[in-house]
Amino acid sequence: MRHDFSPLFAQKDRRPIPAWAKDGGFCLTKPLTITGFFDCSISRHFIAPLEALQNDAVREVSIRAPVRSAKTLTGEAFLAWSIQNDPGETIWYCEKDPLADQEWSRLERMLLASPKVASLLPKTTPQGSRRDKSTGAVRLRNGVTLFFNGLSQSNMQFKGCRYLVNDECWEWEQGKLDEAYGRIGDYLKMGISKVLNISQGGEDGSDWDRIYKQGDCQEWEVECQGCHQHFAPFWTLRGPDGSKRGMRWDEHKDENGFWVIEKCLDSARYECPACGHIHQDSRQLKEEWNRTGRYKATNPNARPEKKSFHWTAIIDFPWRELLDLFLQAANALKLGEFRAMVKFFQKRMAENRSQRNIYEVQFAATQLDFQPKDKWADELTRILTVDVQEDVMWGLIAAWSKKGVARRLWFGKLFGFADIEKLRTDWGIMPRMVALDTGHKAKGERGVYAAIARYGWTGLKGTDDKVFSHEIDGKMVQHSYSEIVYKDPEIGVGPAAGRRAPLIHFASDTMADRFDGLVATGRWIEPKKDDDAKMREEWHRQVSAEVRKEFRDPKTNRSYFARVLLHRDNHGYDDAKMQTCIATTLGLIADPV
Repeated sequence: MRHDFSPLFAQKDRRPIPAWAKDGGFCLTKPLTITGFFDCSISRHFIAPLEALQNDAVREVSIRAPVRSAKTLTGEAFLAWSIQNDPGETIWYCEKDPLADQEWSRLERMLLASPKVASLLPKTTPQGSRRDKSTGAVRLRNGVTLFFNGLSQSNMQFKGCRYLVNDECWEWEQGKLDEAYGRIGDYLKMGISKVLNISQGGEDGSDWDRIYKQGDCQEWEVECQGCHQHFAPFWTLRGPDGSKRGMRWDEHKDENGFWVIEKCLDSARYECPACGHIHQDSRQLKEEWNRTGRYKATNPNARPEKKSFHWTAIIDFPWRELLDLFLQAANALKLGEFRAMVKFFQKRMAENRSQRNIYEVQFAATQLDFQPKDKWADELTRILTVDVQEDVMWGLIAAWSKKGVARRLWFGKLFGFADIEKLRTDWGIMPRMVALDTGHKAKGERGVYAAIARYGWTGLKGTDDKVFSHEIDGKMVQHSYSEIVYKDPEIGVGPAAGRRAPLIHFASDTMADRFDGLVATGRWIEPKKDDDAKMREEWHRQVSAEVRKEFRDPKTNRSYFARVLLHRDNHGYDDAKMQTCIATTLGLIADPV
């Protein structure tokens, strides 16, 4: 039997991979939408990842990109190039064996159609296969073996490899990525290994999230057709004044606050975060964005031998379809279903998201660049509300204008009534503008009523009542809050003995709806940055803890809405309702009851 050793002595092609691939190196075949030789000129965001893969100084490349955005083609083009020009043992891991079978079947068709590498493929066996199904091995004619395998324990413990491709890492169990990295040990020591991670977005805090962030993260930016500044096309961005920019649309909602999707779709547009220039979705725009696009490093202090690349579906997917998916997810989110919104950002924006960090989407308040300690020109008063708990209390400070616009100044933990009084004086808040929830341990020497009476604060208590009757000038009128009643702390001695604590009851659901309305109409203003980033995240988590959910009465078959808790830590939202209540009693917010 004669062996053909000519592939071993073939001249190596040192051109960049895109030039090599376009010149007969790698051919795309059906069922792909675009067929023919791989051409990066129509998708220039592929060029930099391929350059990194070809760079001997780069050991690891991670690509985080949307579904159906040809990210796997980048790995396939590199593998085709390496087969001819820099061969080495290769393992391509998919989550399951059937997926590995599909990947090889797809790649085999393209390699056979690629003149530069087709001759290196082995002949078919009598069973008509070039791949050993039992091991996943494809033994090339130049002596190199490619393995296409799932993540079974046996598949992850055989021989090492020089090239490692980890496909759709977001699906992998925790620990599997680290196991896969163990396959390159010997080649890593020699400084000739290469790892390629390919995936959509996954869970924040996962192995995939950790490994991606270790790299020199490169964000694909596009050029504004108005001011010609570059920006990363995320779903939501902020303008210089804190207003929402990015993907925008005309707002159409029904009486329950749900998006009327069909009325919104035709108005989809993208606004530049710098100048507000409106971009309409068109082939010409996408071609210009492709021509002028570039990558920008977002963590230049990362290890230079690791490169990470990210782009979103906004650069090449129809915006009308993206908006449809987003608004469907937004309506589901309003009913307390987070999964659709999480999947939207993972799959379409290729971001690592989870329920824990999706609250920023739900609580989409207007943001401005202001210093909370500075006096606001329109400020009328400041209000401090406190949700009292067993071990820790949660406080919220907001400044309010005569027009019923509020700015959040502070949110955080408090550890006793003395803490509250110190915070009040530090922020220059009048005693009566301090309101405490009285639902927990109100009576007794150390109770909430005693503290209210001692310091001159105000008590609040939310109820299921919808209205409260007031007698004004001999007439009965209704409000969403009660008249002041005075409660006995029930202590016989001490500084508060004999004093009474003023208490106002309020319609909890009404104040919740009213606060949601402040956010929706841009009258609740958030600072662009908080001194404590973790507490900012906690605020967003807590203020998004309560939603209106649709139910159906089994007796009448009629639907109705009721508020439900997504998790128990809703202290920030309770504080916000109390802020709204005090502002309503002051006449800063209309009370149309």
